[in-house]
Amino acid sequence: VAREGREAWEAAAATVAGCGELEPEDDGLVVWPGGDPFARWPQDHPGMVRAPYAERVAAARFLRGLGNAAFGQGDAEAALEKYEKAARYLDKKWTRKAEDWERERAEKQVQAREMVPVLLNLAACCLRLRRFRECVSHCDRAHKLEQAGVHPPEVRWNPKVLLRRGKARVMLNEFEEGVADLQRAKALLPGDTGP
Repeated sequence: VAREGREAWEAAAATVAGCGELEPEDDGLVVWPGGDPFARWPQDHPGMVRAPYAERVAAARFLRGLGNAAFGQGDAEAALEKYEKAARYLDKKWTRKAEDWERERAEKQVQAREMVPVLLNLAACCLRLRRFRECVSHCDRAHKLEQAGVHPPEVRWNPKVLLRRGKARVMLNEFEEGVADLQRAKALLPGDTGP
């Protein structure tokens, strides 16, 4: 009986042919249009789950660069996609184990420092795409991270947060809050009218 089962299995075995082979320098990663070599989610990228946090930060910086290039070319939708992806690479669940405390404390500082520009870029994209509620949300999160220690205590507000959030609030008919944000931004950066 065992022999018959083996013969049936051998008869049913499939042959894989013509599937292509990797070249010696090819690591098998797909490079998407626009030069993006990273999977949509960090946990889907080979080796990223167990990699040091610095590798996720490097990936996020690269993605932010791609987003900046797309935004500079006027493609806010493509930029938004890259910035969202960069934010996903920077996000991390913390273990809160005593033995990881010092390392994770340092990583959280790096995360906050790297995440704020990504969030501000997301806010700029959302303004351009008329997604005002999302813009306000990104600005609020950036401000919260900054208040947690990215900037020295004497820096109470980032003018870009106020400017972008103020513009979005005005467009949401939240005039009182929007004008207050814009006035604070103007006081911090007189003459600047950028996004």
